[in-house]
Amino acid sequence: MSSVGEVIKRLRLRKGWTVKRLAEALGKSPAYVSMVENSKRDVRMATLEAFAKALGVPPAYLLSGHDEEKEERIESLVDEILAVVERHLPEAKGALKRVKRVPVISYTAAGDPVAYEDMYPAGWAEEFIEGVVDIEDPNAFALRIRGDSMEPLLMDGDIVIVCPNWSLREGKPVVAKIRGGEITCKIYNRKERNIVLSAVNPRYQPVVVGTDEIEWLYPVVRVVRDIY
Repeated sequence: MSSVGEVIKRLRLRKGWTVKRLAEALGKSPAYVSMVENSKRDVRMATLEAFAKALGVPPAYLLSGHDEEKEERIESLVDEILAVVERHLPEAKGALKRVKRVPVISYTAAGDPVAYEDMYPAGWAEEFIEGVVDIEDPNAFALRIRGDSMEPLLMDGDIVIVCPNWSLREGKPVVAKIRGGEITCKIYNRKERNIVLSAVNPRYQPVVVGTDEIEWLYPVVRVVRDIY
């Protein structure tokens, strides 16, 4: 995973900008930009938004540590999952071309999203969300909720659809991977240089972490729930 500074530097170089050119766009000194790129200076949210605007990306892109290798891993995982469906359910091949399927690839309990074949035996495919025609993120995936920390907004057993390429919005649910910890679904807010992850259930206390403690942070855009 790339640091915020590494992502900023990569985007700057991709635009063909010098450190001085980016500094001018921000109204900052070249020394400040250099320190940020080398992870020697923390970035406040307002400044992060200025960096994102200058570089033409949403702030979430910088926070998530986005890089080409990570994107390729996600795309490879989704391709692998769809390949398994095609291999085990030949009759679904035509549908795959007409209807978007969002794979349920893990739980919000612990660990990173795992490959489909590690979760289910060959021939199973109910862990795919069918007919999601208005989710345009090619890297969209789904996770199943465990626990009651998000009740009554999200219930134990609900499936949430996550879009890595969408922008984060304060006060909205996200799925986050905390460094050295578990994958968790919480309400996202910012407080100065920190990220606040809050449960809906008042029995649980908010978790406050620095941006450098977050491995990835993606918005939840939809919930799928069985009512029977």
